[in-house]
Amino acid sequence: MKRMVSKRKSQKTGENRLPKVIEDALTCTKNRYITEALNRVRGGEILYTTRRRRWNSSAQSRFCRLEDDLLYFRYEALGCGNVIIGGLRTKKVDLRHIQVLPARVENRSVSGDLNRGNYFTMIFTNSSQLPLNFITIDEESAKLWVCGLNYLIKNVKSLQPRLQYELSVWELFNTSDADRDGHVTRSEALKILAKNGCLSKREIMAMFPHGSNPANTALHFHAFFEAYKTVSIRPEICDIFNAVSADKDSITSRELYKFIQVTQKENDVNEQKCEQIILDFELNEESRNRRLMTLRGFHLYLTSEYCEIFNRRHDQVYQDMRKPLCHYYIASSHNTYLTGDQLTEPSSTDTYMNALLKGCRCVELDCWDGPDGEPLIYHGYTLTTKLKFKDVVEVIGRYAFEASLYPLVLSIENHCSLPQQAKMAYYLKTILGSELLTSPLLPADKEYVLPSPSALRGKILLKGKKIKNDSSSDAVAKDDAIEDDNDVIINQNQENTRSRLFFKERSSWPWSRSTRSTSASSYSSANDSSTNNSIKQRLSPSLSDMIVYCQSEKFTSFDVSNFHDDSFRKMSSFSEKRAMRLAKSNLDEAIEFHKLKLSRSYPSGTRTDSSNYDPQPLWNAGFQMVALNYQTKCDEMEIYSGKFRQNGNCGYVLKPEFQRRAGSAASSSPKLIKIRILSGYHLAGDVCGEERRRCCPVVEILVSGAAEDNTKRSTDRDRTGDTFRDWNEDFTLLIREPELAMVRFILRDKSRNREKVGQFSLPFASTMQGYRHIPFLDRSSIPIRRTTLFVRISCEEAQPLS
Repeated sequence: MKRMVSKRKSQKTGENRLPKVIEDALTCTKNRYITEALNRVRGGEILYTTRRRRWNSSAQSRFCRLEDDLLYFRYEALGCGNVIIGGLRTKKVDLRHIQVLPARVENRSVSGDLNRGNYFTMIFTNSSQLPLNFITIDEESAKLWVCGLNYLIKNVKSLQPRLQYELSVWELFNTSDADRDGHVTRSEALKILAKNGCLSKREIMAMFPHGSNPANTALHFHAFFEAYKTVSIRPEICDIFNAVSADKDSITSRELYKFIQVTQKENDVNEQKCEQIILDFELNEESRNRRLMTLRGFHLYLTSEYCEIFNRRHDQVYQDMRKPLCHYYIASSHNTYLTGDQLTEPSSTDTYMNALLKGCRCVELDCWDGPDGEPLIYHGYTLTTKLKFKDVVEVIGRYAFEASLYPLVLSIENHCSLPQQAKMAYYLKTILGSELLTSPLLPADKEYVLPSPSALRGKILLKGKKIKNDSSSDAVAKDDAIEDDNDVIINQNQENTRSRLFFKERSSWPWSRSTRSTSASSYSSANDSSTNNSIKQRLSPSLSDMIVYCQSEKFTSFDVSNFHDDSFRKMSSFSEKRAMRLAKSNLDEAIEFHKLKLSRSYPSGTRTDSSNYDPQPLWNAGFQMVALNYQTKCDEMEIYSGKFRQNGNCGYVLKPEFQRRAGSAASSSPKLIKIRILSGYHLAGDVCGEERRRCCPVVEILVSGAAEDNTKRSTDRDRTGDTFRDWNEDFTLLIREPELAMVRFILRDKSRNREKVGQFSLPFASTMQGYRHIPFLDRSSIPIRRTTLFVRISCEEAQPLS
């Protein structure tokens, strides 16, 4: 491979580069290897991208390099003679929204001479876009690309807040600098400032000197930055600043300390920390040196992630991880292999990677016999595509502990014959190695409860049916593996009817004519061989021996008096309907039951569109593994993501004490949460132009948790526009069970039939007090740029009624 393809076009001037202070912060290093890596990614190289298609992959050549702004990775299609095609076939990726990982899973490329370590994977953290694999000329080149990209990603994410702010303004400036000469015209600057600032257009125009041709007066970035810092100051924050500052000119570290302690209710901050906050946020160098914070620095602080409504300390693991596994809610995925609906959409190993990188700690594998003795994973009796069991296990082994070091559970639905079960056991053992837990941590006579997530760090557990100790090697056990349709399909005959109707209904589809007979015949042969064994299934000892703490058993009752010494190792699975019914009719018994044992629930078999159910009622009943369809963007997944963001998004959330301690009832002190909406900015979301000015935003505040806490409130004043500096609307909500409660803020546009613009969901326990901003998220839980609500929140003990 040739290193360079063609000479890159030189810039008219070098003035459109990043501000030097930011470029130095991103690239400064004394490490020679990192310097070589940065030179490699900035200079560019021909790499190959691969895309998986069923069993094989195809590769295409791309010229890859880092853009001059050091923020975007660009890859361009190549034609004959390695000439860059450009145009629509040129793509670029924001480094702030990706992860770059060295490859460890064996590559299946069209080129047979590519080695195991000569490529890297680029994962998107801000969308559901499939990852990109880039193949390099050799393993050393791959290491340089991974090193260089990850060094820049780490540095751009760890920039001081004041430099991040300057960078964001520079990006606004750069979007209007069409000819890349480092200047924008006065008219262009006015458009940007009017769109993103808090002053009127007349006030903004008065800031610029008038020349002979004011519309075309050129502004360089420094002048634009100074203007932006002025127009972006919010009047309500100015009022707060004047209340905190004694001289109305600046805030001392002592004044900042009192503000954070008294108003913001943050008790873990001292004056030394406040001095560091001033150094991080103050934009004026002279004030920084004097340890003073001006209005601009204070404004930047109050609108930063440090003053977000979600407690940033909860973005780290902060809960006690030494309790038994059954004392935690566990992030769990249903039919993890699917990319869409339950009937026709393709399956993909990438969905396992995406779920694991989101912190999921229980993934599902539906295992069936495949050709050539190779077990497959797919949704039985449907048109979903098939994956090799080996490929899925390899992906799991690669990404199991990238996002969380706490134990991962593989929920095995075992439909395989004995030989292929043995093959499954072989792959699990050889691929996962020492990470796979195959024996108890303690001797049986010394173990009375499930081990803790801390004790199982870095371990992978299997959930499935286990041969009883008194059974022989060809023992027969009741098959509870086919759990997804238990609430719809009563017996195998009904399953046969559903499948025949499924294929009959699709016989009229033109695109399915070529596959209809094959699918129907394959179903028929599989059905003939499985009918007699539908209720009873043989288990392979090699696979059974690997199941230690999550042994599947049929649920009989919530009666804990029948527990045996090893009952804590057993767990049951519940369909959505059954779980909801039991949670409603046997709430107290369910809570007691789940203090000792694990349970898993899954969506109803009628949810063929991969929709989800409300997880909150089952959390209220103590269910640990409430499995949802991770591929579906819906309200339920928004609540789920908000729930598991706490505790470092590690996939484990400690349950309330009354759901853990034997005999204890709910004893949390009721809370009153008071919310005052002060202002809102850019509330039309991504809508631009006239529609932005005509939007009519409505904010809904919802609380979900214990049944008596479920409530919904909404703003009731009609407003037109997308920015409101004097909203000033108050809400008071009573929460009787704070440890269970989730708080949601939903932004809707009344002028567009109350269309949902964005949302933000968080646990009540992670809600910060004081002046906070709420960054609205889209369906993928990605912040909508600049769309925020500014609020003041206070929480207090609810006084009992006299």
